[in-house]
Amino acid sequence: MATKDEMYTLLRGGAFGNTPETWRTARELIESGYSGEVGIRNFGISGSFYPHLSVLTALMIFEHIKFCGQRAIFSESAPDHLRTIQGEVCEYEGQIYFDYSFEKTDLRAAMKNATRSVGLAARTILRSYLSPSSYEDLMAVLELYPGHVVEFTAFESCVGSLRGRNSYTWEVRNY
Repeated sequence: MATKDEMYTLLRGGAFGNTPETWRTARELIESGYSGEVGIRNFGISGSFYPHLSVLTALMIFEHIKFCGQRAIFSESAPDHLRTIQGEVCEYEGQIYFDYSFEKTDLRAAMKNATRSVGLAARTILRSYLSPSSYEDLMAVLELYPGHVVEFTAFESCVGSLRGRNSYTWEVRNY
């Protein structure tokens, strides 16, 4: 995976496990009938994200972003109040490295004060907070994409488009 665009194509296609529902266009969002909170990821301004918007507000912001000649997508808002643990995990030379936080804030902010765990301790923490299906998905992504970092957030209950998962994969990167 060479670029963030390539990563987002794979992410949206389900290559990395469970994600929030996403819509590439205003038409897709409207036709879906979704009425919960949405976020907008702006690809033009260093990946800025506008979370927890009403559909109407999101549609207005989306049109402004398009007017400015930039690209964006909509996604279902995460249930932030249900976050349990979040972080970045990678496998390097047979060892799991896990930087994590229990802060109920966005991942970028949470990683500023992250704790690192390695090896068996990292696996134990991951198994403690991820459902069995979410854990298996994460391990599969690490095996399929060696040397890549996987960003994720786990929640108290199941979320997303895949049954039995309590985590979202936000990004898989090595670029």
